[in-house]
Amino acid sequence: MLSITEISVRIAGRLLIDHGSAQIVPGARVGFVGRNGVGKSTLFAAIRGELPTETGTITIPPRWRVGSLAQEAPDGPESLIEVVLKADLEREALLHEAETAHDPTRIADIQTRLVDIDAHSAPARAAAILSGLEHDIDEAFRAVGGFLRKAADAPARRDGDGAGFGWQLATDSVKQR
Repeated sequence: MLSITEISVRIAGRLLIDHGSAQIVPGARVGFVGRNGVGKSTLFAAIRGELPTETGTITIPPRWRVGSLAQEAPDGPESLIEVVLKADLEREALLHEAETAHDPTRIADIQTRLVDIDAHSAPARAAAILSGLEHDIDEAFRAVGGFLRKAADAPARRDGDGAGFGWQLATDSVKQR
């Protein structure tokens, strides 16, 4: 279970989260909505460990892995599929090491691990996920497993203004190591 207990987070002197608490159990689907600037991205940065909290704790089970999709689309010479594939840090590191390893035992270990994590089918899986994003975001999201995603297609309805975006967290298929 993801446990957020009495956290406070301040950005540039502005208190965005004041002693907030939540418990999110495996299988839960949770959405955070609100106007721009109210702290949704700040909360996820704190959950990912990218932003310290002033008070409280965030506890993630040791076998859970939290990933995220960037708010902005990447820009550069790489294709979107290459960007998605690079997000799998273990696969990237193993493939890089496989190109430079000389010890036969280490090469065998690398290749065994690549098979264990199904690394060679990753491009096809990533393409299926990206294709699915255009048609059925929920199915594509479950295929990714445990990623936090910005729900740009779900404008916030808080205060009736419809401004801002929401975030969703799905824990029904969080990858466990």
